[in-house]
Amino acid sequence: MRGYNLFAYCFNNPVNMCDSSGHWPQWIDDAKNWVNDNIIQPVVDFVEDVVEDFDNYDTSNQSEEVVFSSNYFSNYNDTLVVKTPFDASFSFGFIGLSTQQQDTNTLKHEYGHTIQMENMGIGSYITDVAIPSITINILDRKGKLT
Repeated sequence: MRGYNLFAYCFNNPVNMCDSSGHWPQWIDDAKNWVNDNIIQPVVDFVEDVVEDFDNYDTSNQSEEVVFSSNYFSNYNDTLVVKTPFDASFSFGFIGLSTQQQDTNTLKHEYGHTIQMENMGIGSYITDVAIPSITINILDRKGKLT
């Protein structure tokens, strides 16, 4: 019971809190809006994008444009393609396509590596392709290659 406290509606802080509708202090509405804008809506958008990718997933897809228009994942020539935030693309049984490198040459290059891994086997692929590729990429990014 609030008794005779005229400022109970604003937790005894009428200067910093208001309740213009007569129901809640403004900070509660502000908090509710912040949670909606920064937590709930981004989660809803993410789930909608994932559902869209599931709906459009096609193992027989051969179109690069379908891959580029996906939100998070798709398929290219029976190979899973996952979009990554990294600044380099990679492949290791699937294609990790950088969101910064969405071009046909990169996609086909990484798809070629999946074919290499199938033909060479995982052990040979790691020693003969993956490790040298990673090493060259790191050295190049550090300016150690001419």
